[in-house]
Amino acid sequence: MRWNLLVVLALFGAVAVQANLPDLTLTASPSTAWAALGRQAVFSVRVSNFGNSFSGRTQLAATFPDGLSVSPSLSSVPALLAGRSAAFSFTVTCVKQGAYSPSFVVDPRNSIAELNENNNAASVSVTCGELPDLGVAITPRASQPLSYDEAAAFNVTTLNFGRVNAGQSATVVAYSGFTGGLLIQPSTPAYLPIAQLAPGGKSLAQFKLTCRIPGVYFLNAYADIAKAVRESNENNNDDGVKVTCAGFPDLNATISPRANLTLSYDKANLFNVTTLNFGKSPAGQSATLVDYSGPKEGLWILPLTPAYLPVPRLAPGANSVSGLYVTCRLPGVYSLFGLADVKNVVRESNELNNNDTLVLNCANPPSPDLVSRISPRSQSAFVGQVVPVVLTTSNVGNG
Repeated sequence: MRWNLLVVLALFGAVAVQANLPDLTLTASPSTAWAALGRQAVFSVRVSNFGNSFSGRTQLAATFPDGLSVSPSLSSVPALLAGRSAAFSFTVTCVKQGAYSPSFVVDPRNSIAELNENNNAASVSVTCGELPDLGVAITPRASQPLSYDEAAAFNVTTLNFGRVNAGQSATVVAYSGFTGGLLIQPSTPAYLPIAQLAPGGKSLAQFKLTCRIPGVYFLNAYADIAKAVRESNENNNDDGVKVTCAGFPDLNATISPRANLTLSYDKANLFNVTTLNFGKSPAGQSATLVDYSGPKEGLWILPLTPAYLPVPRLAPGANSVSGLYVTCRLPGVYSLFGLADVKNVVRESNELNNNDTLVLNCANPPSPDLVSRISPRSQSAFVGQVVPVVLTTSNVGNG
């Protein structure tokens, strides 16, 4: 029984001793680096004590393969209280082209008893020699506002500024701004496959951009979007241009002349219908309706009642004028109206100003008034004498 108690006490004592040990660990940054031959990369290595007791003095050693030189190769690590750390800097110089993995080890001689002896090392990756360097450019550098619903051609050029080949990659073209405001063709966003590029080589791709909502947008291109190519400079892979989308078109119809609107019966009167684009973007082909309200068949509009007038594409500020004839057939008051874009095929900034109205007064039709008169009014004659008289019939009316 006494022997068992001693064993238990010995075990607990061992646990207690083990729980009061330091635990040195390493972290190194950055994890990867590149340098040309003869150039240097600097790494920061931090030694931390995650144990429950302070650690004694020890060393931090750097191990590296041929092709690299590391300075310093050995550093002294001071005693660290639990929870404390110390940082060290190492300079790696590329001597020979290639990819390397230098490592760092704290307490390389295992002179300190630790809770965990398996976390005392850290490694990094170093690439020595030339690397490709991809860049991208968008042209043209849009300065004038783009019209609504009009496709504009843009070029995106992916270039290799490096001194070695760049493998296959992809360039993406996207935009920031109102959702649905820009349409990029062939797709939104557009993914452009890029073949292997020799040093100084470039790949040109064209896409189309269409404004769908007025506003200011930023069109962006990103080379090697998937990071498939290791580069000497990853910070020059994007380009952007500002794109301003002009406002919508705005159509309006106007009927003239606007004076002398009392029309005679059965007389053709010429009117002009002007369809004007007040907007900031071209308006596509449309049709303007001319019709009237009032007594049925009271007005004739030639060439057709109602009249649908074709309107060609109109640039901002441009207009289209069509002439037609209006004839009064019944007396009364009529409203002659024109309605631009009657089929709503043009998206406009203002759909409420497309119409114009004239009030026409059709006069009564002319009325004839026949009057007969015999002359002379009196004279004397003998019996059997023939007396000449004249019968005159006159129209004293207005018809």
